[in-house]
Amino acid sequence: MLKTQFRVIDRRTSPARALEELDSSVGELHRRAAAFMIQKVVDYSPVDTGTYISSHNVREGRTSGQATESSHRKPRNQPKSSFADAAVSKMMGQLADVENSRRVVIANDAIHAKFVEYGNSKSFGYAVYSRARLDTVEFIRGMVAGSRT
Repeated sequence: MLKTQFRVIDRRTSPARALEELDSSVGELHRRAAAFMIQKVVDYSPVDTGTYISSHNVREGRTSGQATESSHRKPRNQPKSSFADAAVSKMMGQLADVENSRRVVIANDAIHAKFVEYGNSKSFGYAVYSRARLDTVEFIRGMVAGSRT
């Protein structure tokens, strides 16, 4: 009777090549998770003047510096639809420019961003980033669980 055998390590491919393929796969998973979080950040973003939702940015590595975008003298009660698609498109373009997807940071450059996230004594916070991060963790768990089957 003929046996069927499979080697655990295929010696026809180099370990370096296998690691490159793994790294590429992990990088793609990072990009998918970042794209998911971009959509969630926009979904959860409130719109009054459009400054906050338009001030989301995707960068590589930690962000530093001062917030620069202001709502001062902008018209209020703007429709979200006017800003949401543009915000997603802008951030997806920025994500495409990031070389190392493992170092993706999504930040907001609006002066009032921390008040939108955390609130203050006069208003509640929307927890945009906190909620998007929780949803993204669940999305990642689903991707990992799906890759096991």
